[in-house]
Amino acid sequence: MENLTTGTQRLGIHTYVVMIFTVTLACISFATVEAQQAFSHGQNIAPVFEGWEVNSDGSFSMVFGFFNRNCEESLNIPIGTNNNIEPGGPDQGQPTRFFTRRGKFIFKVRVPADFGDNELVWTLTAHGKTEQAYATLNPAYIVDKRITMMNEGGFGQRAGEADSLYPDLRIEGDSHRTTAVGESLNLTLIVTDDGLPLPRKGQEG
Repeated sequence: MENLTTGTQRLGIHTYVVMIFTVTLACISFATVEAQQAFSHGQNIAPVFEGWEVNSDGSFSMVFGFFNRNCEESLNIPIGTNNNIEPGGPDQGQPTRFFTRRGKFIFKVRVPADFGDNELVWTLTAHGKTEQAYATLNPAYIVDKRITMMNEGGFGQRAGEADSLYPDLRIEGDSHRTTAVGESLNLTLIVTDDGLPLPRKGQEG
């Protein structure tokens, strides 16, 4: 009888542990699914100040992008209270359609040469949450073609390399062509590139 009682007690403890483990797994699984659902929809959009450029006339261009925190939900935010840039706004060429995830170097806002220590503020409100990007002429945020390509292309420039230029695209032959409706027109495009940045080891080919 004593052995039977002991065996029953052991079985009870084992069953209790299994039940706790099962409930814990269920809670973790539910929390994971809930987090994934919240991450794919219902999140807001963060405006991003990418940096500023110097223009040939002495003025400056503030460069902006955004981060849509949703993996699946694209949002439309019309110009106005929920999507404005000040001073000088509310409409300064910013987007109203925000696709998922990160949009880099999307648009520029030109400011005068005497902008000085002023701020340009982009305000976005989505799903009840407001975020702002503050654009200034802080020297740490100056951008050029090299920085833009490093951010968009995911590669850096090695020491001693010249600045990479944009690819050149031109149409071979006459710049003016004529054709009739319903007839095809063949065009030959020639693209040249400076080959920079050079391929990394293992990327040749």
